Amino acid sequence: MNSTVKIAVFFLVVLLVGCKEEEIIVPSDLIAEEEFVGIMVELSLIEATRSLHASKEHKSDTHPTIFYRQLWEDHHISQDQFERSFAFYRKDLDRMAVIYEQVALTLKRKEDDINAAKRALKDTEDLTLPQAPSE
Repeated sequence: MNSTVKIAVFFLVVLLVGCKEEEIIVPSDLIAEEEFVGIMVELSLIEATRSLHASKEHKSDTHPTIFYRQLWEDHHISQDQFERSFAFYRKDLDRMAVIYEQVALTLKRKEDDINAAKRALKDTEDLTLPQAPSE
């Protein structure tokens, strides 16, 4: 076999081995997708709060890991379990896009609910404030 054919065979083997799909192993403690979305929503809120406090230069004695520990505790999971689940979902880009879309929609609904509550409170305050006498 001449050297050109050997090189071509070598590159073909490398290409075929390199194109082999990675075996996807489902973690035994995989967080269900619906719960995972909820956890991602809460993580987004934690990060937004941290960002807001950092931008306003609030100096808090509360270390951010406390919020994460509380989140893991509230959902009865560990950080490692979350990271394994995140790594699993991340391997499927289409699925992860759907998860992030659900997170964004949930956050938008929460924002809309807060804004509606603020408007209702303002309307209630406007009704209870004494009116200035007409001249």
